[in-house]
Amino acid sequence: MSARPPPAAPTTRARPAAFSLIEVMVAASILMAGVAALLTAWASIRASYAHQRNLARATNLSASAVDQLAVAYQGSPLLEANRSDVLFSADLHGNPVRINPYFVTTCTVEPNRPIPGMKNVACATNWNDGRPHVVSVGLYRE
Repeated sequence: MSARPPPAAPTTRARPAAFSLIEVMVAASILMAGVAALLTAWASIRASYAHQRNLARATNLSASAVDQLAVAYQGSPLLEANRSDVLFSADLHGNPVRINPYFVTTCTVEPNRPIPGMKNVACATNWNDGRPHVVSVGLYRE
């Protein structure tokens, strides 16, 4: 007689080669959280870049105005007088001087600053992008 083969172990169903709905939803939520973090970082970087660009423009405008004053009023009584003057902050009609539509530059001369016998020639450029900002550049003269 022939020997019977031993009984086979109970077989388990093979797992299908696909992802379950829960796995897909978890992966999608992780992906969306990453995309949201990237978009938030991108918005922050753009705002920081815009602020730095405006800061550089305002600094350049103020420095340019101080340089122009130093050249234009060389030996002028305007810079030699012992009085404080606002050199330009408004035109003849009282409107602020706008070098461009976004920035307003005001220049002043203060006598005896920082020490007696010297003058502080300063230009401040203001702009407003939802918050007021100001950049000041100065020059000391004898």
